[in-house]
Amino acid sequence: MTSSTRDVAGSRRAAGAIALAAALALAGCGGGGGGGGDGGFRTDDPAAEGAYSGTLTGTPATAFDLIVLEDGTYWAMYGQRAAGALLVTGFVQGTGGTEAITFAGGPMPASLYRYDMPAALSTIVGRWSLTPLNGTAASMDIADDGTFSVTASGCAFSGTATPRPSRRNVFDLALVFGPSPCSLPGQPATGVALAHPLATGEMQLVMGAVDATRNVGVGAIGRR
Repeated sequence: MTSSTRDVAGSRRAAGAIALAAALALAGCGGGGGGGGDGGFRTDDPAAEGAYSGTLTGTPATAFDLIVLEDGTYWAMYGQRAAGALLVTGFVQGTGGTEAITFAGGPMPASLYRYDMPAALSTIVGRWSLTPLNGTAASMDIADDGTFSVTASGCAFSGTATPRPSRRNVFDLALVFGPSPCSLPGQPATGVALAHPLATGEMQLVMGAVDATRNVGVGAIGRR
């Protein structure tokens, strides 16, 4: 998993383009499931908490999954969708949102993901085929206690996935990077991960983390 400033810092400079939370077209804002509609909300509105998915309009259209946490923090993963899986090419992390974009979407189907259920380590324990945002391949083994270690593109890092204390279906991530060639040698990063089934019967694990300055972000997609 290599770091990329474009994933966080570059997108943050264009916060209006991916502050998805500023204008999600939803009638009901509690993202456990349900239908869409016309309307809008901000991520700093407590009613915005939940999980959402959809498509940003443009050429080409860009798919996204968005998690708005109970503290108003949001993680927007974007890329292309294939066979129900989100092939993540970048993400944006922040709090609040004041600018609007055009999109189509709604709450993530509860049949695939329930945000309002406590995260269980048993859903992520085991081996995952991992694809970092740079497109390389790696594998990740998550132990029963949530600890893991990975080497991707020569960069070794380790960390822990912990069910979020708020009992949402989200894992908090804490990572520490190894020496060079890691972009953040010896430095920590924190983030989130979520796992959900795909229509194909596989499971997908999406991970994102940022360093303390929020200038560098790392991300990966796991499948099994």
